[in-house]
Amino acid sequence: MPKNFARKTYDHWIKKNLKRFKYPPYIIESRKDSFTLGFSGVINNITCNIRKNGMGNIYFYDDKDVYWDILFDLDLFDNKNKDGKYYCTECLLPEYYDTRALLWENHIFESMLEWINKLNIGSQICLWGKPFESSWGAELFNDININKQKKEFEHYKNDKECDCFSVLM
Repeated sequence: MPKNFARKTYDHWIKKNLKRFKYPPYIIESRKDSFTLGFSGVINNITCNIRKNGMGNIYFYDDKDVYWDILFDLDLFDNKNKDGKYYCTECLLPEYYDTRALLWENHIFESMLEWINKLNIGSQICLWGKPFESSWGAELFNDININKQKKEFEHYKNDKECDCFSVLM
């Protein structure tokens, strides 16, 4: 199957940048319009999906394949100005690039690298609520003192509706 622009750009970028990852990405699935990544050393419930239209997110799904939440947004709405520079139309202070590939590399792939490299031994996912019964979601905490952070969030008041666990294997 021919690769779309997003996948070709990723393949070129990852060859140069793989060693910069604490938890290297690997392809889980490649489709005509998107590809999905997992990360070595990170639980399989966390994946990154990047679409050829610029929509990208890091998600959490539970072991029953129930979607819980977007952990990080990588969306890119690319455009070209009259000077031939590429930029994201949704950014309040857009940066301009000479090529579309450079825009994608800096806006999506570098952001993904920065996000995944922030994970550490104390990083935890907290699931709150009950799927399909009430509101529910997931929060990522990158602090060893998880209990202190949980208290800052109103939806964590009832510990019976909150399940936390490490994101690293």
